[in-house]
Amino acid sequence: MIDTDAVQETEGICGGYPRVGNSRIPVRSLVIAYRNLKDFERVVETFPTLSREAIRSALDWYIWHPERVDADIRRNDQALEDVMRRQ
Repeated sequence: MIDTDAVQETEGICGGYPRVGNSRIPVRSLVIAYRNLKDFERVVETFPTLSREAIRSALDWYIWHPERVDADIRRNDQALEDVMRRQ
């Protein structure tokens, strides 16, 4: 069962995209870390301010709502590309 409070979407915080609970850590950061590290325990170590349960719940939330997080990943990738192009 997914904790419905595990992920929040609030206009004006993290661009309105999904974040972990009441933190300002975007779910995309956990997803990207998990994709790169391929190890849940290392993701937990990477985000010491989040509980193991919050991380698990956010990653589980992603399984059910990939479109929101993937859109955020694309948006941030595009923003970085735009900045790099200006340099």
